Amino acid sequence: MRVFAALGVLTDEEITAMAPAARGLVAAGRAARLLPFAPVLWPVPRARHEGCAGEPAVSGSAGEVLVRAGDGQFPGGSAVRAGDVVRVGCAFAETTVLAENEANIVIGWPWCDPSDRFHRRGFARDPSSRTESPFEVEPDAQGLHTGDGCRIGITHTDVYATRVTATIPRNATTDHLILGYQPLGESPIGGFAEDLRSLDPYEDPVEVSLIHRAYAFMRPGDQVLDATGTVLWFHPPVVFLAVYAAESLDDAREWPSASAPVWPLVLRERDGTTANAAAAEEVRAATTTGCHDGELERWEAAAGVTLPPEWDLVPWFVEVGGKD
Repeated sequence: MRVFAALGVLTDEEITAMAPAARGLVAAGRAARLLPFAPVLWPVPRARHEGCAGEPAVSGSAGEVLVRAGDGQFPGGSAVRAGDVVRVGCAFAETTVLAENEANIVIGWPWCDPSDRFHRRGFARDPSSRTESPFEVEPDAQGLHTGDGCRIGITHTDVYATRVTATIPRNATTDHLILGYQPLGESPIGGFAEDLRSLDPYEDPVEVSLIHRAYAFMRPGDQVLDATGTVLWFHPPVVFLAVYAAESLDDAREWPSASAPVWPLVLRERDGTTANAAAAEEVRAATTTGCHDGELERWEAAAGVTLPPEWDLVPWFVEVGGKD
């Protein structure tokens, strides 16, 4: 949702006076519906840490292996979730250059049966063109020719997940896990977490280890009540949507605003049913001190990027445009 600041219409004092109301609209996930004769307003980012009470205990399971190399077929129910800062790696395996042209080489994929149509994989010679996959060829592809031996794998690389999707690819019969990611320090292109960079950690022997997870004490889809009495739905890593915002994800041109929940949080529902006492107590205890902005800033430090204001946060991690 968009909220705009006055452009030569309101004084600075009037803009300042209107800022809390503008932030309130954004926090609630509502659009600012302005009449034709009303002043036009620019976005007014909220101030972080207003009312923040102390520092919470740091959550997360750093070092936990989410996907083990060679786990085989995707079992469903991914252990990786959007926003996770992870380390990916794949042990290098021997293979051969099968064909070449000026721009690319074609290698035999060592983890694929030679009779499989996906056994032959193209690999750009120019390192700057290798933006869609973390796999590397040794020695460098620029000096390789048909018949040469080489190795392919992934040197341990730190990234953050933008989208985690279970899908059935063309010509496949079972679900595959597609992990969309960005290198640390790079924001999604255009603010959208499109899967320009992706991998399937179960198709190849890729290991995925957790470095940092925001809101590790919560699960995707949790329904909570914040300290203001607002009911919110949680989308990893840090997206909270009010009910009317959660129902407005079908327009890629005008996505809903996220909310900034006020701690402490009360867990109401998990996995579609009333939350049990142990889960509710875990969420309550984790949010008794500190605030939502602390979770934002710890995630930013781990991922090396700055999150946008709430009104532009949703498309970083949540599918918009009616594709879900």
